[in-house]
Amino acid sequence: MKYYIDASVVVKWYKEKEEFESVALRLLDDIVEFEVTGAASSLTILELIRALQKIGVQEKIIKESLSSLDSLFKTCLIKTNISDECISLSKELMLSSRLYASDAIHLSSAILEDCDVILTADSEHMLGKNVVKIFSKNYGIDILHIKQYK
Repeated sequence: MKYYIDASVVVKWYKEKEEFESVALRLLDDIVEFEVTGAASSLTILELIRALQKIGVQEKIIKESLSSLDSLFKTCLIKTNISDECISLSKELMLSSRLYASDAIHLSSAILEDCDVILTADSEHMLGKNVVKIFSKNYGIDILHIKQYK
């Protein structure tokens, strides 16, 4: 099974006392142990910085978190780059589903990486009914809340 990990889940790896933190950390352990395959967009790096800044995390801790994420990308987590093909598909998704740019990039990355499941904690945008229908019908990708991981 190949999981695309939305930035809303990655943030839970670095922010303490987050809702569903234990499930997100179990997923991380499974990725590190190569029990499942995980993929995430390079955009996640920027979203992690912003999420940690928003809650007042010190710059030193943010840099340590980024270093940790970079290590994961080098060893066990597939990093998808924002290619021209990703941008093109993202534009289509934004026009047809009225998605935010970041959500469209994550969804496009999951498609291009042939993921089976997208794991997210973003109930408002990523788990909207129209988006789920489009993906399950057209691309065969399930979109699940992190709480549904194993």
